[in-house]
Amino acid sequence: MAEVTGEDRATDELKQPELVFGLIGALGAEIGAVEGWVRDRVSRLGYVVPETIKLTALLRELRGPAFDALKDAVSGGSIAQKMDAGNALRALTRRGEAMAMLGVNRIRSYREEHSREGLGMKATAFIVNSLKHPIEISSLRKIYGSAFVTIAVFN
Repeated sequence: MAEVTGEDRATDELKQPELVFGLIGALGAEIGAVEGWVRDRVSRLGYVVPETIKLTALLRELRGPAFDALKDAVSGGSIAQKMDAGNALRALTRRGEAMAMLGVNRIRSYREEHSREGLGMKATAFIVNSLKHPIEISSLRKIYGSAFVTIAVFN
């Protein structure tokens, strides 16, 4: 029987594909419960699941009048303010998938941080909350292929 080395384990970890779960939820849907369920199940499969990428929270990191209202608002702003900021981002970029691209950039940052710190990328599953437009889904499918899973939540 062959001895299993650390190098063999590292190679095995690389065999597990990176996964990206995109959650879609209407207002009032129990998206948080589904997020927790996905996190639990994927963790049981040996995946690292970083902090959920909340797209509307990423809007608070942007500069400009449309986004400043979110920075000043208690608990990240009202639903209307978040919708206005998302619409402003799409208008400014002229890209319907602009919100999803914020999530893609966060995933890239995570990868860069882990490679810079020499941590390596173990099997990782990202959760993106919450997609709202069909172009976001089709763009993420183009980028991540079959490693992208969409989950719609409704009441």
